[in-house]
Amino acid sequence: TPPVIGLLSRFVPVKGVDIFINALAILKQRGLTPHVHIGGDGEDAASLKQQATSQGVADQITWLGWVEDTHAFYQSIDLFCLPSRAESFGLVVLEAFAAGVPIIATHTSGPSEIIRHRETGLLCDITPEALADALAVALQNETDAKRWAHAAREECTYYSLEAIAPRIRHCLEQTLAAAH
Repeated sequence: TPPVIGLLSRFVPVKGVDIFINALAILKQRGLTPHVHIGGDGEDAASLKQQATSQGVADQITWLGWVEDTHAFYQSIDLFCLPSRAESFGLVVLEAFAAGVPIIATHTSGPSEIIRHRETGLLCDITPEALADALAVALQNETDAKRWAHAAREECTYYSLEAIAPRIRHCLEQTLAAAH
C-alpha cells in the first residue's frame, strides 16, 4: 500500500495547505502517489478542495474534518507534514515526535527551534518544489525516516513536564528575585 502522509491544520493561508497540495502534484509528476489524510477546517476549505481537484490529486486525499483523536490520527499515518508559511512553537511537532512519526516541516521559526534537520526530521524552504523534494527524500528513504522518528521520540523527554517544571520554576524565581 502507498505510504500515508498526514497533515493537521486550520485551513487559512498562513498554514500552507495550498503549498502542500502543489507539492503533492509535483510528487505525482515524479511517479510518487502517497495517500494523504488531511485533518482540519477553516475558511479556505472549499478552495483547497478545488485546488486538489485542479491539480489532479484529489483522489489521493481523504479530508477528515476536525480531528478530535489525534493519537489515532498519528497512528494512521507514516509521515507528518507541516507546510506553514509561519509557525510558532507548534504542538503538532511534539505530537508527531511523541507518536514516533517522521516529520517534514517548512523552515519557520517554531519548527526550526524543535526539529534538528536530518536528525529528528527534515526542514525545507517554503515552496512547493522544496517541500516535494523533502517529502520525496522521506518517502524514498524509509530507514532514514524511521531513524529521525526514533531520535525525535527520544527528544520528547526534553519537553516533558518533569523536564520543563524545574526550568519554569527557576525562571519564575529569577523574575521574582529581580522584582525585589
